[in-house]
Amino acid sequence: MSQQVAPAQRRVLLLGPQIDDGNVLGALDDLAVDGPLALVTAGWEERDGEDEELHESVRSRALNLGLFRRSEAVFRSDIEVRTVLHERYDRLRVLQNLYRLRLAGQLEACRELLAADGQPELYEPEIADAVAGVQHLDAHHLARVAALDSEIAERLDVTRRPSLQRHMDELRGVLERAGALLVAGGHVAILLNRLRLFRVLDLAESLPIVAWSGGAMVMGQRIVLFHDSPPQGPGDAEVLSPGLGLVRGVLPLPSASQRLRLDDPARVALFARRFAPDLCVCLDGGEQVSGFEGRDDWSVPEACRVLRPDGAVEAASLA
Repeated sequence: MSQQVAPAQRRVLLLGPQIDDGNVLGALDDLAVDGPLALVTAGWEERDGEDEELHESVRSRALNLGLFRRSEAVFRSDIEVRTVLHERYDRLRVLQNLYRLRLAGQLEACRELLAADGQPELYEPEIADAVAGVQHLDAHHLARVAALDSEIAERLDVTRRPSLQRHMDELRGVLERAGALLVAGGHVAILLNRLRLFRVLDLAESLPIVAWSGGAMVMGQRIVLFHDSPPQGPGDAEVLSPGLGLVRGVLPLPSASQRLRLDDPARVALFARRFAPDLCVCLDGGEQVSGFEGRDDWSVPEACRVLRPDGAVEAASLA
């Protein structure tokens, strides 16, 4: 009897923002990638295709998949696809509002408990139970969004959509020539939706992936939106939806220094406890974490800062 060989797991590298201290070139060197690079910039929306800001040596090899442009073409040619996705957006907005309504009060209670100066033997069980309540709510919301996405995917069966199938055939041809898939950031929800609409990760098969900023965020099992000081007032981190599921055990936090109050131990502790057992990793300029699809043993550089359940923000080497 012949022995089946398990398919190779693709390697995934997650980076922070690439504006001032980009390290895409270093990531590609680590992968030893030759040939063209398939590029996703759908999160840039109407600027999809305007990849001039990429390092010239990357841009010269890039084959931009043009997912945002392709999706707009599909919406124009197939009214039902557009209608179904608009329905998803409307239903998701209601789910997110219901989730936020419940989340705010639970998080406030957690913060007050964590900031209180009380007897640990009395307070800690209450803190643990309050955090568990937030985790339960996050999981409940994720399950509802996943059910909605499953319904929508069934209604948009690619085998019955020539408008989608044609683009997917073209994308498959491009990806077969590429040595790696690069996924830039931008609008996280739009990026995720376009990657799913055209099933890009399925088409890319075992291609290694380099993803940064919002691109890194969509690779996880869940997408967490975070900003402690947004323009509209104090912010609460919230779960948006299931991610693409390639990354396990790590929650990437691009631009963490700008978006989180890392000098507030109570907020840091709540964040780390809430999203445990995932390791919350700061991805500012120059950081990189790497691993293989679906595995938990991710490599986090010793100097890379992580959020601790005790409220500390320290190098991974101090774990």
